Amino acid sequence: MSNEATVKLYDQEPYETTFTAKVLSRRPAGEHESARAGHSFAIELDRTLFFPEGGGQTSDTGVLTPKDSRAGKPSADILDVQETDGRIFHYAAIPLEPGAEVTGKINWAHRFDNMQQHTGEHIVSGLAHKLFGLKNVGFHLSDQTVTMDYDKELSAEQIETLEAEANRAIWENRAVTVLFPTPEELTGLDYRSKIDLTEGVRLVRIDGVDLCACCAPHVRTTAEVGLLKIVDYRRYKGGMRLWIVCGNRALANYRMLHDQSAAISEALSAPRDELLEPILKIGRDLDAAKAALIDAQSELLRAEIAGIPADQEHVLIVEPDISNDKMIRSLLNELSEARSGYCFALFNVTDNDLSVSETTEAGKAPAPETPAPTWRYICASAGSDCRAFNEQLKSSFPVRGGGQPTMVQGSVTGSKESLSEWFKAAF
Repeated sequence: MSNEATVKLYDQEPYETTFTAKVLSRRPAGEHESARAGHSFAIELDRTLFFPEGGGQTSDTGVLTPKDSRAGKPSADILDVQETDGRIFHYAAIPLEPGAEVTGKINWAHRFDNMQQHTGEHIVSGLAHKLFGLKNVGFHLSDQTVTMDYDKELSAEQIETLEAEANRAIWENRAVTVLFPTPEELTGLDYRSKIDLTEGVRLVRIDGVDLCACCAPHVRTTAEVGLLKIVDYRRYKGGMRLWIVCGNRALANYRMLHDQSAAISEALSAPRDELLEPILKIGRDLDAAKAALIDAQSELLRAEIAGIPADQEHVLIVEPDISNDKMIRSLLNELSEARSGYCFALFNVTDNDLSVSETTEAGKAPAPETPAPTWRYICASAGSDCRAFNEQLKSSFPVRGGGQPTMVQGSVTGSKESLSEWFKAAF
């Protein structure tokens, strides 16, 4: 196996899409070595345009094609590239012979998308540091999301300022350049880095915005980022996590929101720039309807409870359509005040796609597996320990829940019939 170092063409030529190279080595990929299923061979080249996964960014993708067409060798799709101990491995499903000459072609759309997102991250992180003194402590760029983690919190107003200044830097078409300073030059530079570096440092500079250690390809000017939108943010580990979209992802995000707002506008017969109030009104009307439904359900349940004999020690209530825990809890408290037994309510039933074993009669073997629903349950008692009830329930049915001596609650999986028969047989 060769110990030659692979020339990193992507460092100097990030806009090139094709290259020629020689296969230095080929070996079977380890079971957990490549994230791409079915890519069984790790191929090492003497030079490559494929950027390996690193710096929080996914690798390039593309294809390697043997130059000798007479050999009849098929092209190798490259969907994962990793750098291990300074060596770059291209993972493929088919082998390429050591010594063979190949032509490589990267997926330019994927490369340019990553370049837009990563440069956008540098702009935001550089400005966050410059304007608010934040340090970037985490970064992740996948094919779907871009997240940045910072060591301090930001207010909504600061985030709005950060987004505005980032887009201003984009529209000013600032140069993005790559530097390889000597150790002596490095000591005189003020740059961002998550770790201490002393040699072989690659810096990405965005004029007037940022200077940061980074191994990934970037666009030539900020204008190529196009547009940057902070789509979400939240507190994270004592600091702040931001989500951004740039360039084509920002356009796709806008198209999605535009299409959704157009559909909502049509459904509500309201102009797209006046959707908020109709939507809020629907929410208010829905809340009022839910409150009225709860009141009606409560009255019906109270009427049902009024018909239960006062000397009945244990009570079972089954209400599949009721979902309000608070109402059930209040009614059970009232019902259990004059009883020493258990007042057990099953409600808010949900279909369960899984098959579970049910106990149809206390003390007998489980019946064959049959589909069963999952219920919310509450058990209250003024004179018996509900924790003991819970243990009995768990011995016969799949249960998740617990509580105090006077009340337990949770979820239980079983049919209405089997749960009712169990309660009657046990109490």
